Amino acid sequence: MKRFLVLSLIALLLFGCVGPTVRTYVGHELARSEVAVLKGHYLFLWVVYGFRHTGYDIRVGPSEYKVGLSEYAGKVELLPGRHPVTIREFSETISPVGGSGSCRCYALEFNAEPGREYKIKKQGSLLTIVDTQSDGVVASTPDAFLFCP
Repeated sequence: MKRFLVLSLIALLLFGCVGPTVRTYVGHELARSEVAVLKGHYLFLWVVYGFRHTGYDIRVGPSEYKVGLSEYAGKVELLPGRHPVTIREFSETISPVGGSGSCRCYALEFNAEPGREYKIKKQGSLLTIVDTQSDGVVASTPDAFLFCP
């Protein structure tokens, strides 16, 4: 029961957070007009029997960065150009009597433009990357998935 209460408090503090940000380039921080940003999504929901944590994490290319123990991040800054991206869709339910979860990974490739911001969006059976300024789809993949680490 104590573990559930601690996890619940952590969930309250993190509610709505995008997660860790990773720069996929080396050197000093570049201006927003020089990089593209791809955002994942995290959501914590209280349910009758505990809470549910869902969202999308991002890994770009053959990853050379680490976020804690993972190669996935909640927000990624990219240099302009084509990038292979792996998106991890996850869902976890935690309750006082235990928990359960699932995970799927999708492989996409898209052309990041400088100064643009992108988000991950599920549209029917497609997982898409959408330009937030134009609301246009820049990449999509059917509901087929890869092994998730």
